[in-house]
Amino acid sequence: MPDVADNVGVEKVEFYVNGMLLETGTASPHVFSWDTSALPAGSYTLTTKAYDRAGNTGQSQSVTVTVGGDAVLPTLTLTAPGDHTTVSGIVAVTA
Repeated sequence: MPDVADNVGVEKVEFYVNGMLLETGTASPHVFSWDTSALPAGSYTLTTKAYDRAGNTGQSQSVTVTVGGDAVLPTLTLTAPGDHTTVSGIVAVTA
């Protein structure tokens, strides 16, 4: 959660991922739930911008995070037909 403060009040906070605006919040606490489940594994840069009621804009430092994907390959065993089996016609193949 970003730490947001201003002497005349914060109007809104914008949440950016890799420079792309993904969410704008106007109510405190300023929280953005970022669903990373469909993203490819890799590095992502997060930033926020805050706007006050006087028209001033402040920007946070950037934070780099790593989204870890599922790097484990599925395992599979072919169980039928057996290795070196002679087959013909319609054959059930089972994994």
